[in-house]
Amino acid sequence: MPDFFIVGAPKCGTSSLFQYLGDNPSIFMPSNKEPHFYASDMYTRETGLKRRVSDKSEYERMFARATAGQMSGEGSTWYLFSTVAIPQILRDQPDARFIVMLRNPVDMALSLHNHHVRKLYDDIEDFSQAWALNAMRANGESLPPYCPDPKMLDYREVCRFTPMLERLFNLVPRERVHVIIFEEFIRDPRRAYLDTLAFLGATDDGCTTFEKVNPNRRLRSKRLYELMTYKPFPINLIYPGLKRVANTLGLRPGRAVFKRNVTVEARSNPDPTMMRRLADTFETDIPAAEAVLGRNLDDWRARIAILQKDD
Repeated sequence: MPDFFIVGAPKCGTSSLFQYLGDNPSIFMPSNKEPHFYASDMYTRETGLKRRVSDKSEYERMFARATAGQMSGEGSTWYLFSTVAIPQILRDQPDARFIVMLRNPVDMALSLHNHHVRKLYDDIEDFSQAWALNAMRANGESLPPYCPDPKMLDYREVCRFTPMLERLFNLVPRERVHVIIFEEFIRDPRRAYLDTLAFLGATDDGCTTFEKVNPNRRLRSKRLYELMTYKPFPINLIYPGLKRVANTLGLRPGRAVFKRNVTVEARSNPDPTMMRRLADTFETDIPAAEAVLGRNLDDWRARIAILQKDD
């Protein structure tokens, strides 16, 4: 079982940290990121896309390749938001350590929406329109066909960190929780990496190169992504056989198609009025988050102040 868990939040740098730690010889990270094994209250809709791992024996096999002397970890970004994941983790691993990555909620909400649009979880590309549907979607209305869970589309609640942090700290001693602020992580990744290794008790491997792992991407063809990911009839009938043949020949055509079907590009933000609205909305959350964390979040205040002054 894992010794530590990167529990979120989504679009806060967890993919980068997962890779940095996985490259350290003293740490084992499985190839299957985001198993979400313990988040049994997420991925609740029948969309053809479920939690990557729901079987206990399969989950345990993920860590079978860890060698003697290595600590192991996993990363599932909805664990922090889930109301059951942390208690279930502690049931199986009472001494587990937790890594939390947080980001200015304005930029997290925008980045998460872009992610959901690319994954076809959200079918509304205009963020302002998607934001207006927060409450309805949380109640199960106006849901896209491939959204795994209504809660994922409530961009307001998903980015309210204080309730999640309070729930975590009520269950886990603070010395077993390491919080990383995304803006600091980006500004000085080496320092954030060393602090994380110190928290885990892991050895510094001397890494000084920290490339961005998960940049903003967009689909070239949504229809192609839909066909390959959700495999509607009759593709669902012929795909397994084709995949077995390709794997036997050592081919991975699906990966090549997925890669060619995305383009990396800078995120486009909503109009200034919507950006100011987001800033005003999340500004009221910052003092509560600071109180729970016991530290200031000046980077977030500065970002929000800029948005509120933007004409």
